[in-house]
Amino acid sequence: EGSSGDGKCICYPIDDPLYFGLICDTYCSESYCSGLGFDNSFCNADTGACECLDNDNGHWADDATNTEGQKCTTCKAGYWGPSCTEECGCNNHGVCDPTSGDCTCYASSENGFFTGSSCDKCAIGYIGENCDRENVQITRISSERTIVGSDLYTASNIPTLRNT
Repeated sequence: EGSSGDGKCICYPIDDPLYFGLICDTYCSESYCSGLGFDNSFCNADTGACECLDNDNGHWADDATNTEGQKCTTCKAGYWGPSCTEECGCNNHGVCDPTSGDCTCYASSENGFFTGSSCDKCAIGYIGENCDRENVQITRISSERTIVGSDLYTASNIPTLRNT
């Protein structure tokens, strides 16, 4: 057992980095993780636990709903592609298809109402920075509201309503 000078122990031999933990009693390797059902994983250097890759080689999520017991088989939110290395182009206003990268824009009061191939516009009838407010027209004659929706507005170029 050795010391790295930062309070963490280094498991020896250094050329056999398959043991982890405070007293070097946890074994972990890529084949060990694979045997546990982890497809795109690594061994956490501090704990020795198998974890999903989240770096330039791929951004993988632990899919707890996978019925075949496999882990790290789906892209982490915000990434797509066969290796989960492509960044999602939905501007944080939608979800990417994991295969094609096509956006499915949010359409809820919680996340806003967006449209466009990269979810960069408010859906018809919505305004605001988060596209979460209805674009209504109020007149002095009536308290009735009318949704105004003939134009699509980008989230950064949204007109403001003035009382008439």
